[in-house]
Amino acid sequence: MSPLANQIEKLEQELGTGLFLRLNNEVRPTLYGARVVERAGRLLNNAQKIRDTATEFRDPETVLLTVGMNPTLAPYLTGYLSEPSSSLFPGMGVTLVEDLPEKMLRMVDDHLLYMALAAKINSSAALDFTSIWSEPLFLALRKGHPLCTLSSIIPEDAPPYDFIRFPHGFGYELEGRLPKHDGSTRISRRFDLTTLRFETICRHICHSDDCTIVSALAAEQREPNLGCFGR
Repeated sequence: MSPLANQIEKLEQELGTGLFLRLNNEVRPTLYGARVVERAGRLLNNAQKIRDTATEFRDPETVLLTVGMNPTLAPYLTGYLSEPSSSLFPGMGVTLVEDLPEKMLRMVDDHLLYMALAAKINSSAALDFTSIWSEPLFLALRKGHPLCTLSSIIPEDAPPYDFIRFPHGFGYELEGRLPKHDGSTRISRRFDLTTLRFETICRHICHSDDCTIVSALAAEQREPNLGCFGR
């Protein structure tokens, strides 16, 4: 019997219950054992975080930085983040994570992300927020769309039957003035595009009268066929 097996048996005797089922061709955790393994995993993760914290204060550039980003922003932010971090902190590893804003903020609170880029300050009392930049909200339209003849576009100009509104908000102040989906607007078409990737929707817009909101970063790096972006 291995030293590890001896230690497990001693622990089972001390706890008064089995941690593993030992079958002829299989060893698997009991229900209680599975919970112990889960808790032990969290303890090991916390121990690693303590070591990482010590490393951070001793040599900050050796820490792996995890940054959360909204999927609609991530494709346009990678260049802004990778180039400065490579020049300022050449020894630091950076991992980018895409997810919805609400989930990313929970991950920051749970220490699964070092920080997250969100569209607006959240009301969470457990987190601190720092404003990095402000940007306008744009409407993405195909070249030649009738709205492109306007010198400027307000949220109320977005056509309700052709406006693609995602089920989650991005955090922009103007979103409350945009068309909402109900039985009389786009959703009645039974052609739902809101689960597609943002880049796919932009390509769809190039060949239709549909439109959607985009960030200024996306507008700055827009598709060649998306000729008109209005504030």
